[in-house]
Amino acid sequence: MPPKKKKDDGKKKEKKVSKKSFGGPQAQDVLNDQGREYYLTQIKDLENRINRFVTICAQSKQAIVSHLEW
Repeated sequence: MPPKKKKDDGKKKEKKVSKKSFGGPQAQDVLNDQGREYYLTQIKDLENRINRFVTICAQSKQAIVSHLEW
């Protein structure tokens, strides 16, 4: 037999969210700057990977075309 379904009372539990401070606005700026630098580094890395991939694809395409033409 399949398990029985639980009855829903229509009540939803509210999640309690605690707000933590990081030491004021100066600390927030430092965190924002660090986060910004991190993401800029990630973007540059991804751009480099894409460029390498495009280059490899172009070389592969040229090799295939030249092989088919002979």
